[in-house]
Amino acid sequence: MLDKVLQAVVSAGVAVATIKYAGAVGGGANVGVIAENKSVVRKLYREVWNQTDKLKAKTAASKFVSDDHFLIDPSDPSPSPGTDAYMQSVIRLRDAMPNYVIVVDDLIAQGIKVVAQLSYKASVKGREARWTGTAVMELEDGKARSPHTGPHTTASAW
Repeated sequence: MLDKVLQAVVSAGVAVATIKYAGAVGGGANVGVIAENKSVVRKLYREVWNQTDKLKAKTAASKFVSDDHFLIDPSDPSPSPGTDAYMQSVIRLRDAMPNYVIVVDDLIAQGIKVVAQLSYKASVKGREARWTGTAVMELEDGKARSPHTGPHTTASAW
């Protein structure tokens, strides 16, 4: 069980979505596009990763994850593109830790890129874990695209 929990922690910490929003040009996107990009990232974590109903999470993922997106996850050395593959990581984490929560602590955006500083919390068999992670994303048409960089995750002691 602990192996599954640790694998899920690593998987959650590397939840890198790359999201690009239509109309953004390089680093000079306007304030409205940047605000919309941040909104999409918040919704991705709230409506997909924090959703306990798997059907609702999958429906939301189809709104925020493109068909060519690859989720970078060290527990999956041969990732597949698209919403179904993305949801496999979400479901794997939810199955290992049914009560986990991801909090978006901060978002920094420039142009089409958004960096999310994340806090994670979960408990298994009465033991609580907390850890943090960073995800770098690009947006295109309000959906996650293929990632361009990996995240950094720090886990705390149980």
